[in-house]
Amino acid sequence: MRNPSFMSPEDFKAYLAKHGITETKTSRDGKEVSFPCPFGGCDDDHRKNEEYHCSFNCDTCVYNCLKCPAQGNFITLMQHLGDYDEWRSEQKRKQQSIGIKKQPSLEAQVKKFHEATREQVREYFNGRGINNKSIDSFMLGAGVFGGQRGLMIPVFDREGKIAYVKLRRAPEDEVSETIADSMGKKTPMSKYWFYPTGSQVLLVGEDELVKSTSSDVLICEGELDRIIAIQEGVKMPVVTGGGGANTFKDEWLDALKNMRNIYICFDKDKAGEDGCKKLSQRLAERIPNASIFKISLPFEEDSHADLTEYFTAKKGTADELFLKYSKHIAGTKPIDASKFKELTIDDIAKTLSTTIKHDDVNKVITFLAMLLTYTDSDQINIMFNASSSTGKSYICLETSKYFPEQDVNIYGKTSPTAFFYSQKLRKKDNQTGEPYIDLERRIMIFTELPDTQLQENLRSILSHDCKKVPFANTNKSGKSGKNVADEGYLLGYPSAFFCSANTNIDEQEQTRCLILSPDSTREKVMAGIDAYIDRSCHKDAFD
Repeated sequence: MRNPSFMSPEDFKAYLAKHGITETKTSRDGKEVSFPCPFGGCDDDHRKNEEYHCSFNCDTCVYNCLKCPAQGNFITLMQHLGDYDEWRSEQKRKQQSIGIKKQPSLEAQVKKFHEATREQVREYFNGRGINNKSIDSFMLGAGVFGGQRGLMIPVFDREGKIAYVKLRRAPEDEVSETIADSMGKKTPMSKYWFYPTGSQVLLVGEDELVKSTSSDVLICEGELDRIIAIQEGVKMPVVTGGGGANTFKDEWLDALKNMRNIYICFDKDKAGEDGCKKLSQRLAERIPNASIFKISLPFEEDSHADLTEYFTAKKGTADELFLKYSKHIAGTKPIDASKFKELTIDDIAKTLSTTIKHDDVNKVITFLAMLLTYTDSDQINIMFNASSSTGKSYICLETSKYFPEQDVNIYGKTSPTAFFYSQKLRKKDNQTGEPYIDLERRIMIFTELPDTQLQENLRSILSHDCKKVPFANTNKSGKSGKNVADEGYLLGYPSAFFCSANTNIDEQEQTRCLILSPDSTREKVMAGIDAYIDRSCHKDAFD
């Protein structure tokens, strides 16, 4: 059985025939072989020699059914048809018979070939619109992997390590359609293949996706499209399956579950149009709260143009890509903020007065401070300091209801240990494995002043000394019972709101906060009582 990275239509049809599948059709360009879908009886009702819904691409060794969700590569097809174990055993026997020498790590091979990239290879990538800075940033180049030379595109896993290399026929091999083995036998040459052979295809760009705080994502069709989109200024994460418009796996949908706006930009051809429609439907079903957009590139229909040609031939910009050529096609209908009336300070005060009577200055400042939480570094902290029952906590809690619930953390009396081991805040860094406390874009409301030690621990992050502040806490080991150091970092910046009736506040806390005092006038008290009665007697109307 042949190595599944190298398949000709004849070899693939011969493989199907071994499993009793003899009805096939080959596309005019010889790249696609269509056949009755063998998954779940999908094509049991097909008419002979007329309908074949499953299609195998001989260049990418990827199959896709247009009738059912079945999709995968030659490895998964072998697993389904029951001869994968036989193939693996055959590969191992071949390796043992020729004696496998210890190979350098994949990272070392990629680095070596990238550093030795010839000018001819750089010119090829430059001709595709990719500049030398991007070539170096994404470690592009050319090299010999598994005995075959090709252009290399390293693919990184979620942790940012090279998982495999996708290879493309090298420029000097473009005229050749075959490759000769050591015995001189010629084999049809694939346009794309992977090293190591049998690598599980990943969502390219997921390593950047997990690090980003963006709620938007762009899905494109190929790896080079992704690279040039990033190069040309697309700010949101850009991901691709890399195997064509119809090869987006179900598990990749889960990686996008926190996205609010999902943009799809596939090639301007029938496969791209069909793939976009199919993927948008799957995304809308799996992520119902997301808005799905299709980006229609400004080329003639079925021109086969791609994102790379948009930036190179059309000289398009990243801004126009989303503002001019995107259209909502599925999922939650987006809100058009351009039609909103701009709010004034008086408008904000009037809206907040629905539940917060009087205290106009305090409640507007509190609202704006919470809004600043969503900036990169302009967050401010507020301390409400006044006697009991003047509405310190009430102003903060009511105002926070205008912000996403998942971004608001409310604390009563809190110890440093409880804070640093909070399951809601504690995460693990995918790059280093370190634990960290995620305070980025968090609204933290302390209805009582926290433990003085916790206040001291938070001083550096509230002062914006740096966005990552290391910490080292003492904790008992579960096994030995001995004290051990729990090391990690705080990630900022949050907006903190402290409420206290204590007039003896540490000077260091005072310098890190705006200090406000709620009104305590008779008019405010009476208005608050009226509002409480209104809310209690007419709850549904009030809400």
